[in-house]
Amino acid sequence: MESVIGKVTHYFPRAGVAVVILDDCLAAGETIRIRGPHDNFCQTVNSMEIDHQRITEAERGQDIGIKVIPRVHDGDLVYRETGIMRPVPANLRAAATSILVPTPVLPGTRFYIIPAIGSPPSSPAR
Repeated sequence: MESVIGKVTHYFPRAGVAVVILDDCLAAGETIRIRGPHDNFCQTVNSMEIDHQRITEAERGQDIGIKVIPRVHDGDLVYRETGIMRPVPANLRAAATSILVPTPVLPGTRFYIIPAIGSPPSSPAR
C-alpha cells in the first residue's frame, strides 16, 4: 500500500537528481515509489538536499533534491511505500535502546524487538 507524499517538479539528468515538492514529511532511509506515465520504480532515499545542504529529514511544503537511480519526469508522483519499517525519528533515537516503528500494522503481523548491542535476544511480541 502506498500514500502520495510529493510530486516531481524538475529533473537534473547529469546529477541524477529529482526536485520534489513534499505533501508530507520524508526521512532518509525510507522507501519511496516514483510513478508516472513513463516511470514506476521503488528505491530507498539515500541522499536528500535542500539548497545543496544534506539533510536527513524534510517536512511538508519543502522543495528537496533526491538522488534517483533511473530518469524521472516532471509531474511524476512520489509515494511512500507503507507496510515497510520506517526509520526512528531523530528526537527519539537518543532515548531509545530498542524501538520499532511499524507502518501500518497489518492483521497477523508479528513484530520483533531488536535488542541493543549486548542484550540477550527476546521472543516475538504477540
